[in-house]
Amino acid sequence: MTPLERGERAKAFFDDPIMKSAYADFRGLIISRLESVNSGDIDAQHELVIQLQVLHGLRAKLIQYETELTVDMAQQRDREFIARAKKSFIP
Repeated sequence: MTPLERGERAKAFFDDPIMKSAYADFRGLIISRLESVNSGDIDAQHELVIQLQVLHGLRAKLIQYETELTVDMAQQRDREFIARAKKSFIP
């Protein structure tokens, strides 16, 4: 898979309403469990915090792929513009 394809798929995945809903539901579930866990159960608290971090990391990675796509597309437009400009100024 090329970086362009990866970025396009990440954008589609991240923008999907079902994905957004599932992310919000899963995050809410983890937070709800964290709020209700016994304050003395450090292991359970730690596990839930790690789950939140993984969920956040997944979202951050998808955003990174989407950002890379945006940057790559902008760079391609710039290269095309420069190529057209060179053709118009250089006989």
